[in-house]
Amino acid sequence: MGTTKIFVGNIRDGTTSESLRELFECYGRVTEADVLSGFGFVVSMIVLFSCRCPHSTGVPVCPPES
Repeated sequence: MGTTKIFVGNIRDGTTSESLRELFECYGRVTEADVLSGFGFVVSMIVLFSCRCPHSTGVPVCPPES
């Protein structure tokens, strides 16, 4: 299985790698999260954009797994 590496831009000062990881974990398992100067990367074993995070709207958007 491959990995998906996502660029995250315009990150606020003070954002940590751990807080970036926590933000994206609602989409699935995050294997790596790194914050650099104003941007970062999130690496996952799954495609994160297949659904929206249920915490962002209060309602899960992904279809239930069979």
